[in-house]
Amino acid sequence: MKFRHRDINFPGLSDFNMSLRYIESEITTTVSPIGQHIHDDCEIYIHLEGDVSFMVEDKIYPIRHGDILITRPYEYHHCLYHSKSDHKHFWILFSAKGNEKIFKRFFEREKGVGNLLSLDSEKRQELIDICFSLCERSESDPVPYYRFFKLMNLIEEAGDGETGENETDAMSRVLKSIHQNYTDKLLISRLAEESYVSVSTLERKFEQHFNITPHEYIKNVRLTNVARMLDEGRSVTESAEACGFSDASAMITFFKKHFGMTPLQYKKRASAHL
Repeated sequence: MKFRHRDINFPGLSDFNMSLRYIESEITTTVSPIGQHIHDDCEIYIHLEGDVSFMVEDKIYPIRHGDILITRPYEYHHCLYHSKSDHKHFWILFSAKGNEKIFKRFFEREKGVGNLLSLDSEKRQELIDICFSLCERSESDPVPYYRFFKLMNLIEEAGDGETGENETDAMSRVLKSIHQNYTDKLLISRLAEESYVSVSTLERKFEQHFNITPHEYIKNVRLTNVARMLDEGRSVTESAEACGFSDASAMITFFKKHFGMTPLQYKKRASAHL
């Protein structure tokens, strides 16, 4: 794997920092090295090359050269690999707490909607050039500011990409059902029935797309929403119950394994960033 990396701090804004990576990966398996995940920052993915699509919440977006995928804090997302072709892209992560009004394209939309953006060919190349220039060191302090907000301006100008279409009707139905009903008791047999496929077919499709079982996917969606509620200041027990966990102690075990810290530690970290 080859990548360039730069961290930039913007002291003029509320706790603002940005991390940008240009990444070239030699893909040897169609299993994503980074599974379904969330974080409390905003993310920008800019596609350059590779046979991939991008999943956000219950949508799977087809992507082409120069397409932009944006996610805000606590949007469930990851990249899906369809073949072993090389993968080249930019990955940008930046803080947003206290700055939400500045980044309207990220926050003034519904969760899981409007994630795919597209520019015309000229502006697409301008976007890519800006990203490469941000990877380079500059002795002039205003330059990174200028380049970053020029990039943000292009994102504000971008049009909506192709409508997010799931790769099969069955996957569309089951993902939508999970994300809308994760607080309820979800039976895999019922999900398969609603999607007009067998349980074995549904399990095979989840293994193919996400490298996990439907049960694990549901658990991860619930944990994602527990983290969101903890960040909003809700208690551990309240968050567990609201997100479909009947056993709070079991949720704590799952949470620690998934996030690398206990829910209480996560809650304290989130409070420290306010």
